[in-house]
Parts: sequence; C-alpha cells; structure tokens
Amino acid sequence: HLVFLRLKFKDYQLKYHKEIPPFPMIYIDWLETCHIKAKNTKKLYPGQKYPGLGLYPNFAVFFKKLAFQVGSRGAFNMPEYYHDAFLFHRDFWFYNPAREAEFRAVRKQFHFLKIRQVSDLLHQKKICKLNHRKEEVFPWKPAEMLSFIDKSLHNIVFSRSWEKQIHKHIRELDFAICHQN
Repeated sequence: HLVFLRLKFKDYQLKYHKEIPPFPMIYIDWLETCHIKAKNTKKLYPGQKYPGLGLYPNFAVFFKKLAFQVGSRGAFNMPEYYHDAFLFHRDFWFYNPAREAEFRAVRKQFHFLKIRQVSDLLHQKKICKLNHRKEEVFPWKPAEMLSFIDKSLHNIVFSRSWEKQIHKHIRELDFAICHQN
C-alpha cells in the first residue's frame, strides 16, 4: 500500500470576503492512496494507476485534528477530477457558489449513474451544458473547496446568501450527455 500526501500551510485570502484578513489554512496539494497489489478487477477512476484504499474518512478526521493542532482555521483543496470533488464533498464545499451549483446540478442530472461513470464522461468531455438548446462541452476545472473547523468562519462563507446564489444558478443549469461526441 502506498499513501502520497503533500500539504502546505499558508495564509489564505477569501476573494469574495475581502473584509476578512488572510488566515492560516492547510492546502491539500496532493492526496493519493494506492493499493498497488490489488488485482484490477474493476475499472479505475480517471487519473488512477491503482485502486485507492478507501481511507478518505480517516483523512477527513486527520485534516481536522491537524488544523486544530497547527492553529489553522481549516483546509482547502482543488480537486482535479469530479470523483475527487465528490469524495471531498462530504466535508468540503466549493467556495464559488457557481461552481458549487455546477457540481450539484451534474450530480442531480446524472443521479442514475455511478460516480465513476460521471467522472469518466466529464474526463472524456462527453457531458454538455445546454445553453438555449445549444450543446457546449462542460469541462471539469479544478476549483477551491473549503472546510473550516472555525464555525463562525464557516457560517460567514457558507451563508444563506451563498446557498441562495447556488439555487439561483442551479435553476439556470441543464446538462446532458453530448450528442456531438
């Protein structure tokens, strides 16, 4: 078994809340777990060479404890793949409400598919955003996901206003499997 973990400790500035001065956060730059001796009996997620170890719940607890120990107010990451965002979404949310809306809308639109299938479709550029009946390939782009151990900061950032913006964006979103590919 292999575990790769690269963390950075740095001051973080909230770009939509400039009134809050920068504060310490843990940046999860890389997290990868590999079951290198596993027989590849099932399809891997995009970006994987080996199956994972299923350790995310343990890491979630670790990140919270570490943040507390080092005086950080939480952690953030930028998931490279949809399935990574899905995994982290148990404890992290997209800071940008438009990105959170896209994530939720894709999840809702393709609820009948497994996460691996949705991630594959996104990676292969086969999911389209429907815009006035015109299909536009929806590219998955990494974006900041945040998790706070500081409840007051959590409530400021992930406020009712943030949630209202998400619902507004979701009403405007429609996704489908692309016909052009």
